[in-house]
Amino acid sequence: MTKRFFISLLLLLTFHGLYAQVHGVDAGKNDTICLGESVQLKGTIDRDDYLYYYWKPAPGIQDTTKLTHTVKPDKTTTYYLCGYRPQMNLVNNGNFEYEDSSLVRSGYYYIPGTIGTGEGNQCDEGAYKIVQHGKQAKSDWVDKYDHTFAFTTIKDGWFMAINAANVPNVDVWRQDVQDIVPNTDYVFYTWIVSLYAKEDYQRAELQFSINGELIGPVFKGPFPETKDWERFYVIWNSGNSTSATISIVNQSTVSMGNDLGLDDIYFSIVEPDIDSVTIYVGERTEEEISVSLCHGESYSFGGRELTESGTYHEEFKSTLGCDSIITLHLTVAPPFTIDLGSDIRVCRETSPEIVLSSPPGDFIYEWSTGATTPSITVDQSGVYGLTVTNQAGCVTSDSISVTFIKTPEVEVISHTEDFCEKYSAVLEAVTDASNVVWSNGDVTHTITVDKPGVYRVTARREMCNSNSFYVIEECDFNLYFPTAISPGGADGLNDYFAFSDPAVVDKAQVCIYNRYGQLLFYSEDPYFKWDGSYKNKLCPVGSYSYVIHIVAKTGKSYYYKGVLFLI
Repeated sequence: MTKRFFISLLLLLTFHGLYAQVHGVDAGKNDTICLGESVQLKGTIDRDDYLYYYWKPAPGIQDTTKLTHTVKPDKTTTYYLCGYRPQMNLVNNGNFEYEDSSLVRSGYYYIPGTIGTGEGNQCDEGAYKIVQHGKQAKSDWVDKYDHTFAFTTIKDGWFMAINAANVPNVDVWRQDVQDIVPNTDYVFYTWIVSLYAKEDYQRAELQFSINGELIGPVFKGPFPETKDWERFYVIWNSGNSTSATISIVNQSTVSMGNDLGLDDIYFSIVEPDIDSVTIYVGERTEEEISVSLCHGESYSFGGRELTESGTYHEEFKSTLGCDSIITLHLTVAPPFTIDLGSDIRVCRETSPEIVLSSPPGDFIYEWSTGATTPSITVDQSGVYGLTVTNQAGCVTSDSISVTFIKTPEVEVISHTEDFCEKYSAVLEAVTDASNVVWSNGDVTHTITVDKPGVYRVTARREMCNSNSFYVIEECDFNLYFPTAISPGGADGLNDYFAFSDPAVVDKAQVCIYNRYGQLLFYSEDPYFKWDGSYKNKLCPVGSYSYVIHIVAKTGKSYYYKGVLFLI
């Protein structure tokens, strides 16, 4: 089901809620003009119950909702002024003059009680009361009287006083309407007054809903609270509907405030009253000229400097009573531009040439190099300009800077003759680039490494990079230890079990056991020496086993198991 709607805020403070079938639209008197002349449309609306009005046809009218307009028709034209006003109200007890709460449906609860006996304080949040003035519902509310008789001396009318809760999308008021005419425009409106709104944020916030669909934007209660009743409305097209549940829905989340009164709720078909006025346009002699300009140029016509496309008229009096007129058809070409793009910076080695292009078309091209093609290929840094002329003779230009960047050269050299001598080497990146990055993350030109492997360095100049590599070979690993020792001998030879070259060892674990598996010696010092003793006593002559785990300074691990003889 398709529905169309629009909403407008209409502050009509003189509406009395009574309608009569009286034609109140006057489009004015017919008039006669000569071709090219202007005439004023002077419409009048002599009733205050029109929701909205507009002129049609609309050409030449900037704002169709204004009653007075200056138009310049080029032929006899009939204009229609259409005023839309409600018909019979389909809401039951929309003015609350029947003191029967059963006629009111709401998502809030009803507070009964004697009315008119003074000030009350029993209208809690999420509740409503049918009252004659605000203080009957709550003593600190503004003492506003109902809207239906607001413009009379009668003070005993009724309206719906509501202490709205802070929960949105709850029906404040609701009613079912039957016998809806399909595909017909209906108006739904209410009058609202603020009963407690000391601050702007405390104003009630409401929205219309029909058949469960919110329509139109949220509207707020008058502020400050001393303001009188205001009316809000929405236009709804029934589409395929034959019935309607119409609701006024709370959309405020404020607890302190959001207190309001509703009165004179109205729902009805809205139909137009239409009146017409005819502007008769007399013939005149005309001359037409056409001029084309480029964007930014101007054309002198009738004492004016014209810069925009359009049709312009210059009038001359004739003996026939109508003006002769020169009609200028001015065409201003749209802005004509070219864009060569952002300035270009590329690496010379990867992009030895660059193609500069302009969008193709039926144009005349002139490059700063002398070329006359849409595109050129360049291989030198510089600023390149292009001037383009289109078929209308309009000219535009652009330029672009092209820079070819030389990729830096880089070479890695070592300042250490033998890495394996101290397991250390100093490497240097020899380059004319100021920025380098090594494969180990260092960003200095010179680094010190302590492990063999492949070391890469990248030299950078803007986006242009080059690489160089240096390989440090694995060192030979030769480690020896004796198979027999003779501690305490007079010759001083083979007194200890130890590594032949502890300098090549980074980490070590040495375990020596007797034949029963008892651990006699343990050390993690690569420079250990075992003198064949256990607990400061020399062990008996015999065989002993050892288990050794080492990590060489090359980073490799080695495991050894064997037999050691103590003699």
